[in-house]
Amino acid sequence: MVTGFEPFGRWEENPSEQLVKHLQVNRDPHVEAFLLPVVFHEAGRKMKELIRHTNPDAVVMLGTAPGRAAWSIERTAVNTESAPIADNSGEQPEDRIIEETGPFAYRTTLPRSRLIQELHAANIPAETSESAGTYVCNSLFYHVMHELNDSYVPAGFIHLPALPSMSLDGKLPTMPLSMQQEALDTVLNTLKKEIESC
Repeated sequence: MVTGFEPFGRWEENPSEQLVKHLQVNRDPHVEAFLLPVVFHEAGRKMKELIRHTNPDAVVMLGTAPGRAAWSIERTAVNTESAPIADNSGEQPEDRIIEETGPFAYRTTLPRSRLIQELHAANIPAETSESAGTYVCNSLFYHVMHELNDSYVPAGFIHLPALPSMSLDGKLPTMPLSMQQEALDTVLNTLKKEIESC
């Protein structure tokens, strides 16, 4: 399962949305792709329903973090919602707990090191990021890890650079969509091999 987010804040585009739409048009029978709203309460709830309905072998969540220059595989989801800007419904929580009975944090269960190695082998900038922040991306990441806790389903969140069209002044680090599509193909092929070898 692959998910992406709609545009949010001042951004009129979101590369994760475009990657999901690409997957939906160029259908792979082994991959299901879904677009999620940038809304705290809806994203996590909708994702839990999708997981229960599709029973995926792996979950790759995508979102954009304009300012980053590489595909950033997030190591940690924290049990906090705190929004520097309002979500697309206008909600702007501050230091709100996501799951009252949940742990402080969950770690990704994606094969992070191997994914980065394979991305580098394809000449695609990639890195580990310690935390997904406290915005809707992190909230979704935490909800999913809480839902999949004690399962053997690899899951995690990856933040993507902005697209060139999002950098109006030319100062924002960007990555073309074609490279981001190649990066996603690399991630999915690596996960497929990992799952088949188990």
